[in-house]
Amino acid sequence: RIEQTGDLVSPSCLDVDDWPLQWESNKPIFIGALQDQARDASVASCRDVEHLCDRDSDEGLCIRLVCPETCGCSSPSSSNPLAKTSQGCPGRCREQPEFLKQRSEAICRDLSPAELQNTTSWTSLVQRLRQTVKTWTPGFRELFEAVADLLWDTGCAAMTGINQFGEDINLCTGEGAINPIKAFSIWCPEACGCLQPSGHIDCPLSCGQR
Repeated sequence: RIEQTGDLVSPSCLDVDDWPLQWESNKPIFIGALQDQARDASVASCRDVEHLCDRDSDEGLCIRLVCPETCGCSSPSSSNPLAKTSQGCPGRCREQPEFLKQRSEAICRDLSPAELQNTTSWTSLVQRLRQTVKTWTPGFRELFEAVADLLWDTGCAAMTGINQFGEDINLCTGEGAINPIKAFSIWCPEACGCLQPSGHIDCPLSCGQR
């Protein structure tokens, strides 16, 4: 399963560039993998492949596995729409100090559509989602283009508005049978039920969830 693979490749949620000395002998293998996926022999670090982080492809999956920090896996408010464990992010990224720091700093209040449209991480997320879906198959592409429009136009109301499409897509948790995109609860904690006992791991800590 890809969820376990991420933790095996990068158990500390580190980019290959930052691996500790005891992993040094393995670095050339993984840098070579990045070169292969980017089809560029000059690739020498994760920064060289950052533009591929949000590709929904084997290339993108490999890069998120090997470059989790660069690809936004250690941030609940990452603008990479595919920054989640089922898309290659190591599960342990959610336990890292930066991830927990952002959860602790996030407010337990839904932002209005206007506030979200003035939030850099949100605007970048919606823009990158629109770019990512361009390579998807017809039907699936149009569905998530409509999801991107819904997110931009209605903000947190999209957490329940998504039901209008009649598909198994949970925007709050990033779950769902046909949902390839990440969780949105860090921006919409009230709409996502973060004040309830069942609040999940991406909720702001100020909501009382641990």
